[in-house]
Amino acid sequence: MTVSPPTTGTSTAVNWPDVAGVTGAPTASRHCRQSRHWRQWRLPLGLIAMITLGGLAIAILLPAPKTNDYLDPAGTSQIGTHALTDILAERGHQVISTYSPATALAAAGSGGATIVITSPGLLTVPQLTRLSLAPADIVVVEPDQTALTVLSPGITIAGHASIAGPVQPDCTLRAARLAGAADVGGTTLVISQAPVGAVSCYPVHGSPSLLRYSVPGKVVTILGSGLALSNQFLARYGNAALALNLLA
Repeated sequence: MTVSPPTTGTSTAVNWPDVAGVTGAPTASRHCRQSRHWRQWRLPLGLIAMITLGGLAIAILLPAPKTNDYLDPAGTSQIGTHALTDILAERGHQVISTYSPATALAAAGSGGATIVITSPGLLTVPQLTRLSLAPADIVVVEPDQTALTVLSPGITIAGHASIAGPVQPDCTLRAARLAGAADVGGTTLVISQAPVGAVSCYPVHGSPSLLRYSVPGKVVTILGSGLALSNQFLARYGNAALALNLLA
């Protein structure tokens, strides 16, 4: 999905109570079961890449035809992201789906975009390399080590933590502090050579599950789990706020 800034003068401020406040938090065991269930859905779909740029959002879905809608911007099932797409559209962003990474790169144009790759482990090294060179910010969701080596050298995987409840941000990143506790976790990271100014958040067992840093020409964000973006979990805790703060 590619998410662009509003094409009009409208504000992108978020009314967090409308999208983030929840009651009746699920038990830890239920979260663990849901986390395992979600990971089973990752492989058949292939890839979704979200891109944020001036009024345009693009989702890359591979292979074609798609076999499920894991984090699909048009998907209305529990594992789709139609609810998030609707909120982005209300704030002036356009979302488009494509089966071609090349199309996504073309849509990114000459800058101002954010490419969000939601199944990076299903991309080839050449595809990852081309995406890393795009004139766009990059958000990588649930990366494997190959994706990290190409997209974020110096970052390795610490482990894979079950999502057993909301995690506190425990960092200075404004996007995370405003969102507060969220369903993050999943892939956790070891940061050995992060660029100056890198901020790590949402630690699980001492290792962060969200990392954001700047390099010349772009901002790179690594998110250990896609649960917070989904229709099922978007309205829980600070998930919606975090998603919008990272993408819009």
